[in-house]
Amino acid sequence: MELLEFDSSGRRTPHALPGSEYNIGVDTVIEAIGQRPETSFIKGGEVKVGRGGNVLADPRTLATSQPGVFAGGDVCNWTEDRYLGGSSGAASC
Repeated sequence: MELLEFDSSGRRTPHALPGSEYNIGVDTVIEAIGQRPETSFIKGGEVKVGRGGNVLADPRTLATSQPGVFAGGDVCNWTEDRYLGGSSGAASC
């Protein structure tokens, strides 16, 4: 994807780049839509969760307390200015 000209709302228009698609094999994808992280499905301390339900993850590697489980974005315990992006954590494996 690339961002082109601005639309009437002031946002840049996304445009697909042919041939830029790729697949990533994963076991689970958790879609996050909302104001607070939904972590009630985490039972028995499998992944450590902090106050407010945020997942405790290393901001450099995105690793959680459970080996092989990574978290990034709004579900994490660190602020937006420290967000590294999923590819950074995957690269550290």
